Amino acid sequence: MLETNIDLKLFILGPIELNKIDLELLSQFISKSSKILIEDFQKDIRPFISFSNCLVLPSYREGFPNVILESGSMGKPVIMSNVYGSEEYINNDNGLVYKIGDVNDLFDKMHYLYHNHDRYNPTLIRNNTIKYYSDVNVRQELDRFYTKTLQSI
Repeated sequence: MLETNIDLKLFILGPIELNKIDLELLSQFISKSSKILIEDFQKDIRPFISFSNCLVLPSYREGFPNVILESGSMGKPVIMSNVYGSEEYINNDNGLVYKIGDVNDLFDKMHYLYHNHDRYNPTLIRNNTIKYYSDVNVRQELDRFYTKTLQSI
């Protein structure tokens, strides 16, 4: 059950991709709550990440999502759906993965992280993100991949 007396806010950033009926229902729900804030597309999400406890990426499709790297570089744990890219990044130290489209699983993961936020070490999250996903490392891995691919042709 959701605790109603907790100091919790939800920031929704970027376009909302819903059909007209679901968008109307969401708009009605949001209009009744002071705890949900919506912002359009943001070029710089760092201010939002900096005062958040975690990042939630409820996506049905992603390439490798840079937003989780931005969050990780700021030491924030991530909750994301089990789309391509999640299994490459998420581990026990930096976040949770929920089953795509399963709102109950998403709620459970958000509830868990809210009550267990202190088990995530921001320094460890940041250091591992930088160590494994810095621009230099990603470019080197791409170079190796393309070199190996071209050699096999």
